[in-house]
Amino acid sequence: MHEDSSRPLPTGPDPTAGGPVGDDAGAGTRTPPADATSWWNGDPTVPAAPGEDTPPAAAVLVSVVERLAAIEATLTDFHRRADHREAVIDRLHEERLEQRSGVRRALLDPIVTDLIRLYDGLSAESERMSGGGDSRTSNLLASFADDVELALERCGFDLVRPRPGDRFQSGAQLAASVVPTDDPARHNTVAEVTQVGVLERDTGRVRRPARTRVFRSRRPGSEGSDATEASPATAAPPAPPAPSAPAPPSPAQSGL
Repeated sequence: MHEDSSRPLPTGPDPTAGGPVGDDAGAGTRTPPADATSWWNGDPTVPAAPGEDTPPAAAVLVSVVERLAAIEATLTDFHRRADHREAVIDRLHEERLEQRSGVRRALLDPIVTDLIRLYDGLSAESERMSGGGDSRTSNLLASFADDVELALERCGFDLVRPRPGDRFQSGAQLAASVVPTDDPARHNTVAEVTQVGVLERDTGRVRRPARTRVFRSRRPGSEGSDATEASPATAAPPAPPAPSAPAPPSPAQSGL
């Protein structure tokens, strides 16, 4: 016997209708937590309790702003402490470098002093031999002086040689003598270098200024000023001698 296909089928909850299914049938909303004031404390994920008024949007914005302000203050404090640590690390690093530089300078100072003296002696002897006509010995001593200069460079010191015609620098150069000149353009310029200077490469400190001869321009119309100033004719007249006190009379003159 076949069943009648026109008989209506039993109806039930439709799973696709979006309504509650199974044990959740009849539960219209989620049960609010016991702490119904959590919404007012700024937690928007917790729904309001039944019968409770929804807080205004201004209260929610105030809570969000307060939380953002607290986060910003925490980040600001973190960055401040990080900057302080970086400053301490940088200061300790600089102190360490200065300490190492001071120790290095104290160890190398006697060696550098002896090398400078050796260079001066070799250079002077090389020039003396060159003036005497012994070019072979002069070149040999000059090569030794070049080796000493390389040793000074490895120690962190450079030799300074001002060129003739350069402007005289009082801090890095020392005027050993003056050369008179009639050319105003050559006034206060280097005429000759008599001794090289020594400069510390790392700090830029002048260890020894270069000794130079410097041009000085004569005053206009004073070509013979040197002889005139030295002549006794233009010197100031000597002061007259002080009057001497009269001598006391002798016994013969006094009649005693």
